[in-house]
This record gives sequence, structure tokens and C-alpha cells, in this order.
Amino acid sequence: MIGGIKYSFWVYLSFQTLVLSGQAPDQINAEIKEVVVGLEDLDLQTGDLIFFQNRIFEGVLINIGTLSHLTHVAMVVKEPGDGSLWLTHATDNSYNGTGVPVRNEAKPRNGVIMTRLQSSFISTNDQPEGFYKKIWIYRLNEKRVKRPALDRVIDYYERNKHLKFETSYLRFLFPAYDLYFFGKDLIAFEENDKRICSEYVHKLMIELGFPVEKYQQSNEYTPGDICYMITPIYKAPKLFTFRDGAYRLTDY
Repeated sequence: MIGGIKYSFWVYLSFQTLVLSGQAPDQINAEIKEVVVGLEDLDLQTGDLIFFQNRIFEGVLINIGTLSHLTHVAMVVKEPGDGSLWLTHATDNSYNGTGVPVRNEAKPRNGVIMTRLQSSFISTNDQPEGFYKKIWIYRLNEKRVKRPALDRVIDYYERNKHLKFETSYLRFLFPAYDLYFFGKDLIAFEENDKRICSEYVHKLMIELGFPVEKYQQSNEYTPGDICYMITPIYKAPKLFTFRDGAYRLTDY
């Protein structure tokens, strides 16, 4: 455990120049292309979850520091009427330095946002590879838990969309480690007015009444923790990987 703590400090100090700037992206890169095949066949609904594995260097650091292959998590939101699909999540919204559009807003930004689901299935280098290495889609098992009402998810988003994205690597890495002394985790951070992705999704699931763990603060959970705790209430995941110029469903 102590070795893990020292390692996290090493990651933070060695790569502190890579800490996310927290600046809101202010443009859409014309080279960002949404490329996904077969997404419509899954009939995704509000409450489904999506997990990502980032291939960029910062993502690799998060993989190592959090002891997980996952780097991001978001919840699906399906609009009534046209059936358009969105993600509600906390993110830097930076794809090689540029951002994707935010629902009902004129400019891209970071923090708690809502973006088109397809905007996560993108290539930023003219399609030789995808921005994400792997994308897992978990569909809610409605035999185990009631699907959340759309208006409750939207209401929670609207009440939290002013929150910025957390830029401290310490707050990304330390949730993977615990050091308890007389029942208190000595390396836990107090919650603040910024959010990491798993913290936002965990709080959202609690708001919706999902049967998830609550014995730690929400900022103590990583995307890997969220993935593990939802196993009893979600179906087996569908995996998308990038091949032949697009993200396509892949058999395990």
C-alpha cells in the first residue's frame, strides 16, 4: 500500500506538466470525424452506461495509477421524439486539444456536460485509428432495476452543469488507494465543486436510486470501481474497437 502511494506521487510529480489545463475548448477541429457502425442496433436507452479506454499518454497514466484499464465513464440519455442519444458526464472535452459540441450551448466547454453519443466514437487523425482504444457499452438489466426516468437525469444534469472538470492528477490517482487509520482513510480528499467522471456518475446513480456502493465518498470511486459495482444490474457489455476506418462491434 505504501509503495502504491509513493508510486502515485511519482506519477504526479514526474508528469505534472501534463495536468489538464481546465481551459474550455473553444473550437471544433474539422479533422474530428464521428465514425461508428452498428450503434443504432443496440437500442440504447436512458440509464445505460459507457466506459472508455483512452489511448493517449494521459490515459495510460490513469490506467496505471488507478489500477484499471478504464479511463472514463458516462451515462446515456435518450431524447424523446427524435430518439437522439446523448452522454451526460464530467470531462475535459479535449480531443487532441479541441472540443465537441455541448447540448444547447453555442461553444464547447469542459466540466459536467452533455454531448452527442456519436461524438465519442471519433477519429482525430483522419481515421487511421480511433481516439479511444476500446469502448464498452453496458445496457441496464430492467429485470434487476427500474430504468430511470429521463426527466430525473436531465434535472440532475441541469443542477450540476455549472461544475468544472477536476484537473488535479492526485484526485484522479488516489481513489485507487486506501490508507485507513482508526476507520478514516488518510489519503481521501474532501469533496469540492469540481468533478471527475466516476464521481459524477456515482452521484447520479445514487440520485436515481440505483443499488450501488455508498460506503465511500463519490470522489473515491474510479471508473473501474463503477464498472465492478454495476455488474449485478447491467447486462454483459458490448465492445467497440476501431477497425476498417470506424468503430465496430467486436466479439470478446
